[in-house]
Amino acid sequence: MLVPQPGFGTFRLLNKGRFPGEELLLVRIPGPRSISNNEQPISVYRRALWTLFGSLAALELRNDRLKSMALPLLGGTRGYEIKDLMRAILEQSLSWLKATRVMNAVNFYLIDQPHIDEWALAMDEVLGRKFVDTAQNALIGALRDEILARLTANTIESPSDNLRKCLESLCETLQRQRISIDRIATDGRRLAECIAIALLKEQGIAHPKGHLADHINELRHRKQTAPWIISHLDCLRAFGNEGVHLSDEITYRPPRLRDDDLVPILASLQRVIAFFATRD
Repeated sequence: MLVPQPGFGTFRLLNKGRFPGEELLLVRIPGPRSISNNEQPISVYRRALWTLFGSLAALELRNDRLKSMALPLLGGTRGYEIKDLMRAILEQSLSWLKATRVMNAVNFYLIDQPHIDEWALAMDEVLGRKFVDTAQNALIGALRDEILARLTANTIESPSDNLRKCLESLCETLQRQRISIDRIATDGRRLAECIAIALLKEQGIAHPKGHLADHINELRHRKQTAPWIISHLDCLRAFGNEGVHLSDEITYRPPRLRDDDLVPILASLQRVIAFFATRD
């Protein structure tokens, strides 16, 4: 679709075989050693990513069903520094999610299993994530244990596929002794989105439109969910927005989540999960 020069670009595969998705795109990325001019290799990598997201923008003009994308962490075996790759992928993915009309998620996948810890560390470094030791705070430990007890007991009946994945991700994050504030905030936002959509469907909206803020406003307008539960959903939305933040041009204070913010995040998670499991 977009091929700025023979060495790299994004190609649309017309023969998808048994692939169940709407579109299948192939991104060709040159290795650093094959770049012959004076351009920095990571700049060429970023241009290759640009062809991917530019192609998605073109596809959106004719297809409004591209709700999410499965994105392998591209180029990990080509000789680039993993931290540089992670920053480029995160920055361009976030820029795309701000610009897209219909897509609401870019899900990263790693096939290179032996290097998963290296990729996870690179993501934490790029995002500036902070970790809190749950053993050092009794309140945080108690909230964590209560949420895990509900999750492991499967108190939410017949969750949708998206909700089940959100619950599994949240459970995995909470099972670590040292919790990443940003990661739990991001998991909480995803869970709030799944629950808000599920509630709207129960209230008669078959296909909720818009983003999480729109879903929360619709729930508030319908007055079928308690306002304090909606406030908890909105708190998770606000915390989650800060969980993935790469901008250095932040004007508000404090500029980042702090250790103390973990308590309200966990408190909202606990209340929302308890409510959705019992509707009480």
